Amino acid sequence: MDLPAEGKALKGITVKEIFADKFEFTEKSVPAKVAILRQGERCGLIYVLVKGAVTIIKNNQTICTVKEPGAVFGELSVLLGSYQNATVQTCEASEFHVIKGEEQFLSKLETEPRLALHLSKMLARRLALLDSNFSDLKSRIEQMQQSVLNLSEEPGKLG
Repeated sequence: MDLPAEGKALKGITVKEIFADKFEFTEKSVPAKVAILRQGERCGLIYVLVKGAVTIIKNNQTICTVKEPGAVFGELSVLLGSYQNATVQTCEASEFHVIKGEEQFLSKLETEPRLALHLSKMLARRLALLDSNFSDLKSRIEQMQQSVLNLSEEPGKLG
């Protein structure tokens, strides 16, 4: 499942316009099948996808694929002061801007409205995807429960 595309408010704005002039970062090229962030670890780095694609994996389950330039990874750990809640692994050769320093990132969120809007929209898209998946899963569980109930009411079908 792919993450929904970027919203209208940021179309036409490049990754460089959002991040490059505001942060000290290193550029990093990462080959396919390499984890840049691992669930349960804490590294204080933020990865901004410039080119390529990554897979988000939680508890060994693939959640989604992200291909959108400007997508940010590691932000939840920084915002919440917690460990990574998922593994982020490249699914093809990818390029990133890597921002080091939690304080730098948090202070820029307070002073750079375009950055805060970009991050807010990205998090909102992720929440919408999660909400959709949860609703679909709940519906499937209810269908399975009804199927089991129907089977249990038919003589000779169970046991």
